[in-house]
Amino acid sequence: MVSGGRFLPVAAAAVVGVTGLTWLRLNSLLGRKSPADEPDGRADGDHDSVANAGATTPESAPSRPGPSGTSATATEHSDIGRAPVGGATPPGAVRPVRHLEPRGGTTTEPGDSSPGPAVTTVPPPEPDGRFPVLRTPSRAADAPWLLPSDTATHGVVADQALLGELHIRAASVVGAGHRSQGTARQDAYRLAQDQHGRYLIVVVADGMSDSRHADVGAHAAVTAMAAALREALDTAARPAQIDPREVFLAAAARMYRTAESRHWDPDAMRAVAVAAVVPVQPDVFGAREVWLASMGDAGAWRLHGGTWQRLIGDRKNVSGPGPVDGAVEHFLPFEVERFDCRRELLAAGDVLAVLTDGVADALEQIPEAGAWFAGRWLEPPPVGSFLLDVGFRQTQMQDDRTAVAVWCGKGERAR
Repeated sequence: MVSGGRFLPVAAAAVVGVTGLTWLRLNSLLGRKSPADEPDGRADGDHDSVANAGATTPESAPSRPGPSGTSATATEHSDIGRAPVGGATPPGAVRPVRHLEPRGGTTTEPGDSSPGPAVTTVPPPEPDGRFPVLRTPSRAADAPWLLPSDTATHGVVADQALLGELHIRAASVVGAGHRSQGTARQDAYRLAQDQHGRYLIVVVADGMSDSRHADVGAHAAVTAMAAALREALDTAARPAQIDPREVFLAAAARMYRTAESRHWDPDAMRAVAVAAVVPVQPDVFGAREVWLASMGDAGAWRLHGGTWQRLIGDRKNVSGPGPVDGAVEHFLPFEVERFDCRRELLAAGDVLAVLTDGVADALEQIPEAGAWFAGRWLEPPPVGSFLLDVGFRQTQMQDDRTAVAVWCGKGERAR
């Protein structure tokens, strides 16, 4: 995960855009007093000033520079569906559904219909069982895997599941840049369903590289968000009634509690996250309306007709000849108001891929990547094959990789 600057905690609402109402709600979840009740008038974890904005933690250098200047308001990044600065998000406030249109390209943005090759075959796996080469081999990917010095999560984790006609594959792999230095995997994911088995819940988080305990922060975020979504689905009539603000508040509260229990600065646990809720049963037209919420560059993509389209998640600045600007402006646990939320349609046969930037960057920056992944994921692969795909080798792409892919069944329309 790319870095972001060191920001003030939740108490500094004027800096990070967290409202007084959010402060009270978060602290009620934490069981804290308000800032006025603290002996020195500040909440736990508050920094002394804004002088450190843009600085990184001394323990590790960021993989890319942090954001310059103050962060933009929510409306500058998304006019619809993102919580307004200074106010709570109305439950179910999302962007309008975009209807599917056949496209021929390999990767697109909304409204982009550039042509591209059709995908009809699946590339063969590597004969030696190694991670496949995407375009250009990476020497770093062949470096020895070093064991982290601290107690850490697994370097590799994967899942395979079937829920109704939803075929699910998930994998998370520590990147070459981390494993060659003995750094823990900073990505995390969770899979769940509501108690009635009506909805699949997917949550993916990406810890920030310049945050010392980013791995712990990412795991705390996905655990809390999955639990909050399950609880909301068990009580709400449909996903459109879910308040995304409450989901991100739950993540922030758990991250703060974890930091307090270990005597850490919450700033050392920063992460971005994305969540998806997918109906198990399609509608009468064979489509599914998926609920999405994202903070930062963790996002979701749709594979439709051989074309990848980003559905949610901040894009990186890839224009110009210089390096990619991957600075993250909005992240947990501090900016619970700065999120995007929308609903999108998945047709029968579509693939939903919930990704961290370790995989999404390849889709956006490598011309061949769209067809490469579409060919390998034309049908649900064995979980071992999916794991190898996620761990692809590519020069200058050494970040942790996480992907959760959901294949929508091609069965007959519901009657």
